[in-house]
Amino acid sequence: MIIFIVFILLIIGIGIFLYMYYSRESKLAEGIAYYDNDDYEKALEVLKSYIVAKPYDIRARKYLAELYLKQNEYILALKECIAITVSSYATFKEKADAYAKMAEIYIEQGILDKATKVAVKGFKLEPKNAEIHYSLGKIYLLTDKLNSAIKEFNLVLSVDRTHIPARLKLAEIHFKNRNDIKAIFQYKKIIELEPNNKEAHFELAKLYYENGEYENAKNEIEKIKDRKGIEIDCDYILVNYYLKVKNKEKAKEIMEKAILGNDIKNEKLTSLRYELGVIYEEEGNFEGAYELYEKIKLDILRYRDIEKRMQKIKKVLFPEEHAKMVQQIDYNKLPTLEFEDLFYKVIDSLGYKEAKLIKKNRNLISIIAVEKFKTLLQGKYLIEMGRNFESVSRHEVEKFLIKIKDEGAKKGILISTSTFNDAAIKLLEEVSNLELVDKVNIYELA
Repeated sequence: MIIFIVFILLIIGIGIFLYMYYSRESKLAEGIAYYDNDDYEKALEVLKSYIVAKPYDIRARKYLAELYLKQNEYILALKECIAITVSSYATFKEKADAYAKMAEIYIEQGILDKATKVAVKGFKLEPKNAEIHYSLGKIYLLTDKLNSAIKEFNLVLSVDRTHIPARLKLAEIHFKNRNDIKAIFQYKKIIELEPNNKEAHFELAKLYYENGEYENAKNEIEKIKDRKGIEIDCDYILVNYYLKVKNKEKAKEIMEKAILGNDIKNEKLTSLRYELGVIYEEEGNFEGAYELYEKIKLDILRYRDIEKRMQKIKKVLFPEEHAKMVQQIDYNKLPTLEFEDLFYKVIDSLGYKEAKLIKKNRNLISIIAVEKFKTLLQGKYLIEMGRNFESVSRHEVEKFLIKIKDEGAKKGILISTSTFNDAAIKLLEEVSNLELVDKVNIYELA
């Protein structure tokens, strides 16, 4: 009977022990599950409770160190790592991993001397520890010792071919050194190991884009499922690809989604606003284009040619205001040098460059010009600009036509700081080698 009672008590004791053991183990599993699902707050709560009951559990301390690091609780993270390094229950590998984690914590704080010291301690414990070599590689990279960094990251891969962070760092260095073949190899290897690796696809897309391989860049961007944090960069690459292949509808669709309700200051977003504004202009959506250009001006006062584009749109949207603005301008009051600058701005906007100066004084500039990127052999043009205080008559324009013939030019462009009378404008119907530019045109071109 006594033996039976002792046996029953023994069974109960074993049961209690197993219950307590597996109950704790289930707590550890619960904490790790929360961590894997990115619920770091609950993971921390469960694991902190667990470590009180099982203070020698190395695995739990490793997860706690990670969690504290994610919260920038560097001292608490270091305490967990130190607890592992002094624990008699930890293996050499676990201690070396803890030193590597300490190095990472110091690196994140920019304390590279301490990072180096703890990494060396880990190296002495386990010379082939992948995480130790990875930490040393990061330290070398931060101190611009690129060759040493490459050596360390390659040592990581000699131990663990699947170490993705080391491959990413190698690709980063190769890209910095413009060794694109090696960088591409590393990114493709990462994607082979982890097909949905966001960073590898994104960095590979940027590399392709910078090399003018727009379709390859577009293909890599389309493989990224979660674009959180890189949406604008992804949209920028996609838009430029679709503009390149002249698929403006698709580019427009992406830009409208990217810009809608997005008020952040960003160089690429500004570029997308500009490109969308240009498309709106082409479609006749002047209000939409003007609104986009106004938004750009709030961020950047002078951006590309938006000032000129806004002036053209104002003529359509606000004709009375536009007319008043032009009326207030008096180009005849410009000093000689400013008058000359205005002339060259106009011919540049028209698409010409000076080939030969014929006449220049305070009131008149006359040149032989050629189209940009062409030569005199491909055709020369007579361009003249004068200060006119009254409308230019037909007679004055006819005299200019004679000059065109005398110079052997294929076409003439007469620019006036005033306007041309009806008879002069009527002359345009009779000749094909003449263009008249008046005060309003100057305002829009310059």
